[in-house]
Amino acid sequence: MNKLNQDNQYLPHPSIDDSVQLPSSFVEAVTRVKTFALLEMEKETERKQLYYHTCDHVKGVQRRADRIFQAIRPYWEAALDNDIAPDYLSRMKQLIDLCAIAHDMVQEFFPQIQSYTSRRRESGVSEAATITKLLDY
Repeated sequence: MNKLNQDNQYLPHPSIDDSVQLPSSFVEAVTRVKTFALLEMEKETERKQLYYHTCDHVKGVQRRADRIFQAIRPYWEAALDNDIAPDYLSRMKQLIDLCAIAHDMVQEFFPQIQSYTSRRRESGVSEAATITKLLDY
């Protein structure tokens, strides 16, 4: 979680460059968050020596999410007003892609009692930590 300064204002996330302007479009904003999520995923994979929840796993999830999106897109498009459909579907595609990338960004495990056993996670804890990290960003 971000820390507070002496005026009780949140300090920026350490990975945010203060010289960078705010995004000028929805696509740019989502792209920045996706980049942040991928960098955090790489750090998490290395720090916790993750075997399954890696960037390769994320790419597979992205491919499957895209297949599902492409399968339902024509039906979704048919239900939308032609004026808003392209923009709306583009935004939905961006958000689905972001979800695929960020879904395993943080992995919180129970302390391991025996080193030869697999690590276990409490339901919802990793997801909540991921959401918190994204909102802090």
